[in-house]
Amino acid sequence: FEMASGAHRLYSNVRLWPGDGVKLFPKIPSSSIATILVTFPDPFPQNSEKPWRLIQPSTLKEIHRILRKSTSVPGRLFLATDHEGYFEWSNDCMDDINQSGVLFQKVDPCPPREEWLPAVSRYEKKGWEEGRRTMLGCWEVSRNAGVDD
Repeated sequence: FEMASGAHRLYSNVRLWPGDGVKLFPKIPSSSIATILVTFPDPFPQNSEKPWRLIQPSTLKEIHRILRKSTSVPGRLFLATDHEGYFEWSNDCMDDINQSGVLFQKVDPCPPREEWLPAVSRYEKKGWEEGRRTMLGCWEVSRNAGVDD
């Protein structure tokens, strides 16, 4: 990823990956990321397409590996979607991976959107125009899932 000519970095701790983020996960060190935002992922609504959804038990295990496991400020995963089926699927996947030990705890209520997603994307606007509502979810690494303070 190359920055545009004349552009400068405003933040030293922000990186963009212009591709499939799941392919990047194995390259990220364990317990090194504070926050992951999943905003309006493709819901792949057909049953035959569900294996292509970003949120999967295997992906959540990898997200758990790379999120910070601090007792003071554990890593968080945020989700924004306007697809009810995808939102339910994501919650079900969290329940599934927590069956063998609690990796994530739901943060309820979800922190105010302005704190983590102040912008409105064109996908979100399109959903509103089509009568859909935005659903927000937040999970943090369980305080019992490992500590690296």
